[in-house]
Amino acid sequence: MSFNPADESVPPTSDTNSTNAGPMPSQSKSMSSTVVVSDPKPLSLLATAGVLHHEGMRCICARDTDAVLKAFELECTEDSSGPPSLQIRVDESHPQPSHSESSAQASSIDLIVWDVADDPMSVLTILQQIRQIPAFQNLPAVLLADAKWAGLEKKTEAEITPTHCLFKPIDPKSLITIAQHLLWMPSLQSTHRQRGSRPNRPGWVTL
Repeated sequence: MSFNPADESVPPTSDTNSTNAGPMPSQSKSMSSTVVVSDPKPLSLLATAGVLHHEGMRCICARDTDAVLKAFELECTEDSSGPPSLQIRVDESHPQPSHSESSAQASSIDLIVWDVADDPMSVLTILQQIRQIPAFQNLPAVLLADAKWAGLEKKTEAEITPTHCLFKPIDPKSLITIAQHLLWMPSLQSTHRQRGSRPNRPGWVTL
């Protein structure tokens, strides 16, 4: 199995010898889903993308923030009056895309799986900025982190859009399960997290 460099996609695979009348719903969703996978380490990047690719998901690999933004056709702009902000990338030789074109670009990316490495707060900030753009406001995310960043899970509880933390070592089956849940039931996942994060009786377990 081989993967193209950052920002290039890996086409989904299909089983043409299946004897079933049709694919199961989750399989169908996976085959049509595009996932941005970001990790600064090449080997773990390919390993993570390989797990998702094996499930039929189309993966776009990125090794840094710039590559992630390029996958979303976004760019970071500097403003002396405030912090850097994101905007849709526009080629000078082409007109600015319309809202419908932006929405089409957004619909082509269904999930982001991002290894936070040594800078989880920067990753969370960029993710929040991406979601402030209307075309990407419903983008679910899986953040991969070392155990020392356990507090990151609390940081994501305030997110309206489903954001799940997985701590290393990563179990491939858990990653697939979480990815499929976020792809299929993002609103349910969000509601479950909001209800479970604030127990209203003594002794209740925070989910």
